[in-house]
Amino acid sequence: MDLPIDIKKKLKELNIGIIYLFGSTVLGIAKEHSDIDIGVVFIDPSVLEDVRLSLEIYNTLYGIFSTLFPKKEIDIVFLDKVPLTLKFEVVNSGEILYSISKDFLANYKERVLKEYIDFKPLMDEQDKILLKRLK
Repeated sequence: MDLPIDIKKKLKELNIGIIYLFGSTVLGIAKEHSDIDIGVVFIDPSVLEDVRLSLEIYNTLYGIFSTLFPKKEIDIVFLDKVPLTLKFEVVNSGEILYSISKDFLANYKERVLKEYIDFKPLMDEQDKILLKRLK
């Protein structure tokens, strides 16, 4: 999906570096009432420290994507605030709707992949311990 120029301009004004479409829509398993999952990466994630500003950005994005996907529920996730496993899933299988630049996109993907590779053994070990406790 190629976003209209005015929307791209607005995303840039909102300090947004990348917009991903992810989840059931991208995986081809969406049902009639499935929501639209949108992942947002900020150029400067410190913008999220201001709760009021975060809410304003969320509402603006909700308005934009409600127009692009009429009659669908929109679920917006700020990827700078989610667990690494979700970031990895989005980077790995998400569809890029917008990026401020190829360099920003490449750097973000590389950072998430490196973090995931670094922490994967620890996450696997935690899973083993949890499964052991559940038995």
